[in-house]
Amino acid sequence: MVVDFDPLASLVEQEIEGALHALVAHLPVKQQQIVRAYYGLDGYTPHTLVQLGKEWGCTKQAVHYHLRRAL
Repeated sequence: MVVDFDPLASLVEQEIEGALHALVAHLPVKQQQIVRAYYGLDGYTPHTLVQLGKEWGCTKQAVHYHLRRAL
């Protein structure tokens, strides 16, 4: 089996990932945590709004509000 490796695609993916992490780092801490947990960034497993609401002790609507503000 031959695996094609495209160094340009790999570089672009790394650049996009770096930019995403830089943008998330500029958010308020609560929004950073919600974005990371919702999308499964930085070692988190992806969570639903309901799961995040249970973890944070609030409604899924409150989590959705913070997620929308972050985006």
